[in-house]
Amino acid sequence: MAVDPFLVQLAELCRGHPTGAKWVFVPSHAVGHTLAERLALEGTNWVNLRFVPPLDLALQMAAPFLVWREVDPAPDNLGPALIMRLLLELPGSVPSYFRPLAEHPQMADALWGTIRELRMAGLMAADLPRHAFLSAEKYAEFHALQSAYEAHLREQRLADQADVLKEALRHLDVCPVLPEDVRIELPGVIWAPLEQHFLDSLPGHRLPPSTLPLPGVAPPRRLGLLATPGATVPPVPTSDAERLAFLLAPEGAPAPRHDGTLTMFRAGGKEAEVEEVFRRILASDLPFDRVEIACAATPYVQLCWEKAQRHGWPITVGPGIPVTVTRPARALLAFCTWIADGFPAGGLRRLLQSGDVRLDLEDGPTAGQAARLVAESNATWERQTYAGALTALAESYRERAADIEADDEARARHLARAKQVQRLGEWIHGQLALVPEPAPDGRVSLGALLTACAGFVETATSRGSALDGAAVIAVTEALDELGMLGSFTRPLGDAVAFIRDRIAGITLGSDRARPGHLHVTGLIHAGYAGRPHTFVVGLEEGGVFPALIEDPVLLDAERERLGSALGLVLPTSRDRVSEALSAVISRVASLGGRVCLSFSCRDLRENGETFPSWLLLQALRLQRPGADLTYDHLNQALGEPVSVVPPRRELALSDAGWWLATLRGAGGPGRAAVYSAFPWLARGEAAEAARDSDAFTIYDGFVRDAGPRLDPRQSGRAVSATSLESLAACPFRYFLERGLGVEPIEDAEPDPDQWLDPLTRGVALHALYATLPRELREKNEAPDPGRHGPRLRSLGEQKLAELRTLIPPPSESVFDREREEFLRDLDLFLRLEAEASGRVPVGLEVSFGAGTAEGEPLAQADPVTLDLGAGLGFRLRGRIDRLDRLPDGSFEVVDYKTGRYRPDDWAGTFAGGRVLQHALYALAARQLLRGQYPQARVTSSTYYFPTVRGQGQRVPRPQADPGAVAAVVQDLFGLLAGGTFLHTANERDCRYCEFHRACGRDPVARAARKLDIAANAALTAYRGLADHA
Repeated sequence: MAVDPFLVQLAELCRGHPTGAKWVFVPSHAVGHTLAERLALEGTNWVNLRFVPPLDLALQMAAPFLVWREVDPAPDNLGPALIMRLLLELPGSVPSYFRPLAEHPQMADALWGTIRELRMAGLMAADLPRHAFLSAEKYAEFHALQSAYEAHLREQRLADQADVLKEALRHLDVCPVLPEDVRIELPGVIWAPLEQHFLDSLPGHRLPPSTLPLPGVAPPRRLGLLATPGATVPPVPTSDAERLAFLLAPEGAPAPRHDGTLTMFRAGGKEAEVEEVFRRILASDLPFDRVEIACAATPYVQLCWEKAQRHGWPITVGPGIPVTVTRPARALLAFCTWIADGFPAGGLRRLLQSGDVRLDLEDGPTAGQAARLVAESNATWERQTYAGALTALAESYRERAADIEADDEARARHLARAKQVQRLGEWIHGQLALVPEPAPDGRVSLGALLTACAGFVETATSRGSALDGAAVIAVTEALDELGMLGSFTRPLGDAVAFIRDRIAGITLGSDRARPGHLHVTGLIHAGYAGRPHTFVVGLEEGGVFPALIEDPVLLDAERERLGSALGLVLPTSRDRVSEALSAVISRVASLGGRVCLSFSCRDLRENGETFPSWLLLQALRLQRPGADLTYDHLNQALGEPVSVVPPRRELALSDAGWWLATLRGAGGPGRAAVYSAFPWLARGEAAEAARDSDAFTIYDGFVRDAGPRLDPRQSGRAVSATSLESLAACPFRYFLERGLGVEPIEDAEPDPDQWLDPLTRGVALHALYATLPRELREKNEAPDPGRHGPRLRSLGEQKLAELRTLIPPPSESVFDREREEFLRDLDLFLRLEAEASGRVPVGLEVSFGAGTAEGEPLAQADPVTLDLGAGLGFRLRGRIDRLDRLPDGSFEVVDYKTGRYRPDDWAGTFAGGRVLQHALYALAARQLLRGQYPQARVTSSTYYFPTVRGQGQRVPRPQADPGAVAAVVQDLFGLLAGGTFLHTANERDCRYCEFHRACGRDPVARAARKLDIAANAALTAYRGLADHA
C-alpha cells in the first residue's frame, strides 16, 4: 500500500509519546476509527491516541454549562422541516421571495444548509448587511427567516452546533486538552470558520500535519484560511500506482515502472463495470478486507451493494445506501403514489404484487392473491370504488357456490374465496381510512397525512431483513421530524410529493471498513482504510466533479459581498469545484498498492454513448510520458468494453454467467449441454418444433383426455350458447378458459377518457331494457315516449348513480359525456319500441339453468334439455333477453346487442358456429313457452341493436332447420369429444382476445397450415364447421 505521510507521522508520534495524550481532530468518527484500525494493522501501538471531531470536544466542554441554564445542547428537531415551518409562518408583512417555492423539499434543504453555513461562520441575522444581497425582498425574507430560527432556539432553549462551539470557546479552562498534550488535525480538511477558531484556541502543542504535495493542483483558496498548514513530504513513488500523485503533472513524474499496479478498463454499462470489478476480485483470490471500491458517482454505491447481496459477499458501505432499496420504503413510496394518483386499482394491485406489503389476514388472502382479487373485482379508481367492486365480487363467488352445477369442492372453494374478498375489503378500507379526506379546496392536513404514512409503515410493510427493520426506524424518524409541519395544509398532490421527496432522500446502513468485508466508499474518502487493492469506478465525464452551479440561496456575488463586508471567505461555486478537485486528487495520490480505474462507455437506459473523465486520459499520459496523447489514444489503450458476460467461464460470478461464457461460440454441442442441464428447455424446444410441424400434436391443443370432462353428452354438464360460440371461434381459448380454468389479468390502466367499459354499460342497458317493459306489461300499457320517457330516464339516472358509486368516473366531463350517450340510447330504445307496434313482450330476461327463476313467469331454475335427434341430446342454460308475441300469434326470440353494428359480422346463418345463440334459444324458448302456450310456435330470432351506435338495426334469423342446427352442434361436440383444441385460423377472432400471451408465435398461420393437411384426421370436425355458413 502507499506510504501515507500523515499515517507515518502518527506512527512516529505514538512511538515518541507512547503514554502522553495525543489528539487527532477528524471530520467524523468513521474516519477516526478507520485511521485507528489502519495504524493497528500496520503494527502501531496507539495508546492514548484520541480521534475526535471538533464538535464532540466542544460538546463535552459546553454541555454542562448549557444544561445548567436549561438549554438542550443536542436537540433532534433542527433541520429542513423546521426551516420550512418558520418560513411559512413568517408574517405577511415580510416580502416574499422563497415562500413560493417553500413546498419543494429541496428549497427547505437549501435554506437550512445556508443558515447552518452562516451560523457556523459565526454570523447572526443581525450581522447580515443589506447591501450584500442582490434583492431587497430576498434580504428581508432571509433576514426574517434566520431571525425566526434564532428566536426559536431562544424560546425553546435549544443550542445548535454554532451555539455549542461558541459556548465551548467561553470555557477553554475546562478543555480536556492539556497544555502538555499533543494535537494535530487531519490534513486537507476545510473546517467551518467557528470550528477553525475553536481549534486555533485550544491548548496543547499543535503539530503541522504531514501531507503529500499535489503537483499541478492549485491549492483551494479556503484551504490556507480554514485548514491547518501542513508540512509537505515530497512523494517517492515505488510503483506506478504511487505515481498517481503526479496525475496532473505527468511531466514531473519519475519514469513508469510498468509493474502492473495501475490498470484501466471500460465497460458497456454500469452493471458490466461493477460485474468486471467483482470478477477481478474473485480471480485475484484476495480476502475481501484487502479490497476497497471507490465510487466516483453515487449510483455505483448501490450497484456494488446489490451485487454483493446477490452473491452473498460481506460488504460495508461508507456513504450508506438509499432507503428505497428496502421493502418498507418502497411500500411507502408506492402507497404515496397510490394516494396522489387517486387510488387507482392498478396502483394497488402493483403494490400488493410487489412483495413489499403484508396483510397478516388469517386464512388469507396473501398479498399476491389479494392483487389477483383486486384485478378480478374490476375496481377502477377513487376511494369508493373498492367497497362496491369487492362486495360485488364476493357476492359473485357466493352465487357460484350456490350454482346447482357446482360440486362440493368447487362450492367450498368459492365460499372460501368470498370470505377472502370480504377480508381484503376490510383491509383496504382500513388503509383508506388512514388517509385524510381533502377539504373542498383540495387541501389536506400535512400532519394527518404523516400519521397515515406512519401507520401504513408500522402495520402494512414487509420486513425481511435487519436492513428493513432499520428502514422502518429511519422512515418513522423522518416522518416524526416532518411532524412539526403538521398544522399546515397543502393540496393533496403537493403534500404527498413533499413526503415522497423527503423519504427518497434518506440513506442508511453507513459503516466504516471492517475486517472480513469488502468496503465501498466515495472517491473523496478513498484510501483511508489503507487497503492494498483499490478499484475506482464511475470515472465518466461530468460525473466525478460537481457542476459549476451557484448556490440557490446565496449567489456567488452575494457570498463575495458578504465575505468582503464581514472579513470571511464563503465558498462559491468555483470554490466547490476547486476543493473537490483537490480532495479527489489528494485521495487518488494516497492509494498505492494496486489501483484499477474504470468507467462505463454506454448509458443503457438512454441507449447512448458516455465518455471518460479527463482523469483517465491523465493516467494514460502518466503511463506513456512524452507522447501527445488524445482521447482516441485512450480508447485504443482501453480496448473493447467488457460486458456482463465474462471472457472465460472460470471468471463467472454466477451460474448464468458461467453458462453464457461457456456457450459463446459453442454451437450444437452447447445446445445439447444446456438441454441436458435444463430438460424443461429441451421440452420447450420440442414443443416449438411440434407447433412448427405439419402434424396436429398435443402442443397444438390435441388433448384427448379432456374429452370425457368437457363433452356435455358424456359429463352431463349444462352448456351455454355463448360457450359453444366461443368454442367455434377458437377451441384453444375455450380449452384455456373452460378446460384449464385460466383467467386473464387485465394489465392496462383505466382509460382516463372512458368511464364504463362496454360490458358494464351493456349490462346496465340490458337491465333497463327489461325493467320498463316489465312495468308496462304489468300495467298493460303500450310504450309511449311522451308518457314513459321521464320514467325511463329516471331509471337511467338511478342506474348511473349506482354505477358512479361503484365505479367512480375519471372526470366530470367524461361522466357528463357518457351520461348523455347513455340517456340517448334509452330515448332511442323507447322510440323504437313505440314504433314496433303489434309486438308484445311476454318474457323479459328469461333465465333457465341459473338455479332460480328470478320471478319471471317463463323462467325456470333447471337447464333446458334439447334433443336434436340421432342421440344428440344435451342440457342448455342461459338467459333470453326477450320473448315477443307477434301479431300472427307466433313468437320471436330477441337478443339485445349494445355495441356497434357491423353488417359483415352478421352475414350467413351460423358463421361456422360463431353465431349459434339464435338457433339454440329458439329451441329452448319453444319448451319454455309451452307451459303457458301449449301451441306456441317460435318462428324467428332477432339480434337487436337498440342504441345510437347500433343504429337501431334488427338482424332477423328465421327458424333454423333442426337438422342444420344438429349438424353444427354435432361438429362442436366432436371437437370436445376428440380433445381437439386447435387455435383459430381466423385472425379476426384474435382482435379482442385477452389470452394472446398464451398462444405462442404465429398461432394463426400455424393453425391454418395444420387445417389444410388432410392427414390431420382429428381436425375433421373443425374443418366441418367451415361448411356451416
